[in-house]
Amino acid sequence: MITVSSHILNLDEILEGGFYKPSVVLVAGIAGSGKTTFAAQSLFNAARAGETCLFISTLSESPAMINSYMSRFSFFDQRLYETNKMNIVSIGESLLKQGHEAVIEFIHKKYLFLNQIG
Repeated sequence: MITVSSHILNLDEILEGGFYKPSVVLVAGIAGSGKTTFAAQSLFNAARAGETCLFISTLSESPAMINSYMSRFSFFDQRLYETNKMNIVSIGESLLKQGHEAVIEFIHKKYLFLNQIG
């Protein structure tokens, strides 16, 4: 099985090589447990390493709120947005009301777009 780095110090060792590729990683926990920080750190570090990354936020955290909070951390780098290596989009209530197929289509279109420019 192929693994890809988490880009978080020591986590790949714990994961015995990193995340499986392809995979979906669900990060769960109570509010304030660090889910958003964990995901952002992994993505910012992957973007810094040359990967094109997409952070998808939902109703509870807007992209502006996430960026404001993440800008306090050393891994945050605004230039990664400017080079389209780090991207953040929001799936709002109106899209969620359209159902899971609409959400998947939205993500797929973003993926195709980022691969065209990246």
